[in-house]
Amino acid sequence: MVGLLVVLLGLLPPFLVFGGPIIGLLIGPFLGAFIGELLHRRDLKRAFKAAIAVVVSSLIGNLIQGLLALAAVIVFVITTWPGTG
Repeated sequence: MVGLLVVLLGLLPPFLVFGGPIIGLLIGPFLGAFIGELLHRRDLKRAFKAAIAVVVSSLIGNLIQGLLALAAVIVFVITTWPGTG
């Protein structure tokens, strides 16, 4: 959570001119999970696995959320557009 908040507040420098915020949204949670797990367990391998799991689960969650939003738009257009239903 701390890494995500740092990224959202813009406290991390942009990594690239193109795609900086997207990369930051991946690196922030990764660093937050990595540092938090490293401080808690003191195991580098376990901390890295936890950080990768956070990034992968965030990507999967965002993909599912995007697909559901697209489905909602499609249903809205089909049910409200005249002559399509």
